[in-house]
Amino acid sequence: MKKSRVTNGSILLTATVGLCAALVTARAELPPGAYEELKKNASEVMTVKILKVKTPEGKKGHFHVFFTAQVLEVTRSKSGVEKGQTLRIASYHVTEKARKEGFVGPRIPALLPVGWEGKVYLNKNQDKKVYDIAAYGESFEEIGKDMP
Repeated sequence: MKKSRVTNGSILLTATVGLCAALVTARAELPPGAYEELKKNASEVMTVKILKVKTPEGKKGHFHVFFTAQVLEVTRSKSGVEKGQTLRIASYHVTEKARKEGFVGPRIPALLPVGWEGKVYLNKNQDKKVYDIAAYGESFEEIGKDMP
């Protein structure tokens, strides 16, 4: 019977393969269908126009973003939002540098410019009097791209 030999090279190879598998898993997005489920369960679905964008000074890797938006059309609203109303949307963004340095998480929401128009999927945040994005980076659909 032949003895199995463990060498430093085989230990290194096993560790490298394990690390690569862990990194692939860590970077994995939400499971298939998760974003669609989050959109389906969003309490607020509407078309908006971005009027103002507020980001913190000295943007470091991961930061909060607040959009002021005018409602152009309401598809669904459990909180009673109406066309023409202005609301505040809380989101976040991750810089390209932070992504390259290994940021892990679901799809990153776009940093929308003033004037952007599209469909948004939101949930009312009762504590902060803002609307939170409901489906991470899939919470915003630009008009003409993903809308029928």
